[in-house]
Amino acid sequence: SSHPGGELARSVLRLIKPRVAVERSLSIYRDRTLPARRGAVELLRSIAGAEDVPMVRVFLDDPDEEIEAWGIGLLDQVIGDELVARKDVEPLLEYARTHSNPHVRAKVDFIEKVDFVEEE
Repeated sequence: SSHPGGELARSVLRLIKPRVAVERSLSIYRDRTLPARRGAVELLRSIAGAEDVPMVRVFLDDPDEEIEAWGIGLLDQVIGDELVARKDVEPLLEYARTHSNPHVRAKVDFIEKVDFVEEE
């Protein structure tokens, strides 16, 4: 965030993951300009919970490549934070594996490599 105190606010939101912030971000994603929509999804990546995973498909289908990339980043984050099991989101990973956006495909490769290392 480029605003004074923005990183501190983001850190606090990441720790407490308030639903009101998630709902506000989703509202901004649906109703605002492209830069605001991008920022909303980027924030969601940090504060989303397991219940927000269905939105990943929406973000992957967004016409904006940056939103697509933040969307797969959200999935990576909830897997990494152990809020969802990788096996439970396999259909999303399968969809993302063949995505047109190379950043999405690269993130799937990363998720799978990290998961493989953790299983060893």
